[in-house]
Amino acid sequence: MSAVTNTSGARNLGIAALAVAAVSMLAACGSDDGVEAAGAGVRVVNVDEAAELLAAGDRTVIDVRTPQEFVGGHLAGARMIDIQGPTFEQEIRALDPDDSYIIYCRTANRSAGARQLMSELGFVDVVDIAGGVVAWSEAGLPLEN
Repeated sequence: MSAVTNTSGARNLGIAALAVAAVSMLAACGSDDGVEAAGAGVRVVNVDEAAELLAAGDRTVIDVRTPQEFVGGHLAGARMIDIQGPTFEQEIRALDPDDSYIIYCRTANRSAGARQLMSELGFVDVVDIAGGVVAWSEAGLPLEN
């Protein structure tokens, strides 16, 4: 009988451990403050919020696409730091982590990697444009060549 009890107890412990893990994961994902798991000061915003932040003029805009993509059209005042280039991490490390930034790429896939790196380096205020330059253009917002 004790063998059955031990097996049942082990099963209950396993279920309890899974429940705790699930609650922890849901709590981390359930935040509605716009901050992703990448870090406290790093978040994704929609194009409308990004346009408002850009209009305020107090952020450095970083385009992480390739040079060919950049010359095809970019946000006003954007600085290109090619995420696929050999000096990407070095150029990001050279930035002041206490400044404010807007980052983007074509669809927000590559900028997610930049966002992660900036979070790991302790940047305090980085916004990534959800949907990237594609969403920006689809919203009718202007690009420079």
